[in-house]
Amino acid sequence: MEFRVREALSEVHAGRVFFCLVLILMLGACDRSPDETTPEAADAAIEEEETGDQQELADSEPWQVACCLAEEQAAGFGDTMRFSDAIDALNVLFMEAARSRDSEMGHSSFKPEMNDDFMRNRASEWLRLFQAIQANFSRGISVYPHAVMEAGQWQGRGESRLEDHVWGVYLYHMHHRESWFAHHDLDDGIRHLPLGLLTGLSRNVYDGHYQDGRFHADPEGEDFSAASMMQGMAAAHAMNYAWVRWKKPGGEDDMGRLEEERLAGWLGRGPEDLLLKARLIVHELDAAWDESRAFYDFGEDEWSLRTLAAMLRGHKGFYELLYLFGDDADREAARRLFDRSAISVESLMAMARPWGLPARIRFSEDGWLAADERVDVAAHWTLIADLTAGFAYTRERDGTARFLARERPALAEGLAAFVDQQIAGALAYQMPEGLLVSSLDWADGTVVDADVSLRAISRFLLGAGEGYGGSDAFASPSGWEGGDTETATRELYHALLRQGEFARETFMRLPGR
Repeated sequence: MEFRVREALSEVHAGRVFFCLVLILMLGACDRSPDETTPEAADAAIEEEETGDQQELADSEPWQVACCLAEEQAAGFGDTMRFSDAIDALNVLFMEAARSRDSEMGHSSFKPEMNDDFMRNRASEWLRLFQAIQANFSRGISVYPHAVMEAGQWQGRGESRLEDHVWGVYLYHMHHRESWFAHHDLDDGIRHLPLGLLTGLSRNVYDGHYQDGRFHADPEGEDFSAASMMQGMAAAHAMNYAWVRWKKPGGEDDMGRLEEERLAGWLGRGPEDLLLKARLIVHELDAAWDESRAFYDFGEDEWSLRTLAAMLRGHKGFYELLYLFGDDADREAARRLFDRSAISVESLMAMARPWGLPARIRFSEDGWLAADERVDVAAHWTLIADLTAGFAYTRERDGTARFLARERPALAEGLAAFVDQQIAGALAYQMPEGLLVSSLDWADGTVVDADVSLRAISRFLLGAGEGYGGSDAFASPSGWEGGDTETATRELYHALLRQGEFARETFMRLPGR
């Protein structure tokens, strides 16, 4: 049977009506004046959809995403699949499509043909894969962490995991780039289809994992750690960002086209409610901050690099929210969060070697120390992506706090150089045979584990693809005049293409392909 994609969400999922309502209302609010989309009209549309012909998601060979490839072995496709791997696959397709525009890899000086069929193909596959993920993993306003194959169909299983929300909410990145795909007539789908899952996950960060200023790994509020706190803050970033876009100068061109009450209804939280929660979160953070060791002491003196990465993304969202919506005390709290982020970034930059950072950090009176002798390549590029991708640490908008650009320009320049240096290091050390390996020895950069993983590729495409060119090491094709920067950028582009194509062909059995 040929694979078919539903235009509305499948009724077999608990959150279908919620998602349909979001899509209908969002579409109406974006394309009409707010008063033209009434609750009655939305209810009627949902009722019509419910009584219409139901088209089930089906294909001759079920789609699947695998996570890794052991050296000289085949990718591990089986009867289970993880939501987190599917999201990594989605981000690979997004980055391939996004980097294909005519100002980057689709430029006339590199591969202008990429701006046509290649870009359209990758964006179309992104949409089909997103719809498959939504159909098989959606669980109300949360998601199943994995799916199992039963009777030829994927069935979601397990309890919602906070860690899956961190990158699940990253759907906003493609959603906000919809105009890039207008000449391919894909902008409407990219604008509207992700909204149900995106807003649902954003709501569930608070509805399912937040209590009294803390984020917990479990809905019961019993599993708390530094990792859960930072993952929760990172996952809340998407909702904070929605309100920042709504508030910032020029916001009336996108999120600001929506009435405050309506946006608050869809997101489940308005700015005042989020501000109250942010104050409680800051209270918890202030109480845990250890000035002498420059970290948050929640009972552990070692953190994974992934937890540090989540902290940086989470802090960015919260200090912008506090700065834009709060009073003087809130702005002072925003400055404290930024300053702690800056201290963390400076400490990480000081530790870095050309081939990366250690997988774990120990916080001591003598400074930050390596607590693991390995470079976890996926974790390393998760950190870089959290610094550079989306509304991340290096990306500041007019009207926002702009602490980095205004108050620490030297750090901004140093960070741009650091990111470019790490990209160059990846090209030199992390892909000796052309593909990213899983881990290196932090002491000398030699390969420890040559396995290839979808996660490492996904996060490298995000971190390097979004972050390159902040210093003078890489240059936009529009400024190519020969020389080292053009050579370096061409090498990076070829590496991005090689990783993306390998991931797509090796780890993805995609709908309709």
